[in-house]
Amino acid sequence: VSLLRRLGSLRVLWLAAVAALAVWLAAT
Repeated sequence: VSLLRRLGSLRVLWLAAVAALAVWLAAT
């Protein structure tokens, strides 16, 4: 269960990073 929770956490961070990158590219 801890592994799935860790994977989910990483997924959230990854999505946040991708969203930030997309916004940065759109603003550029």
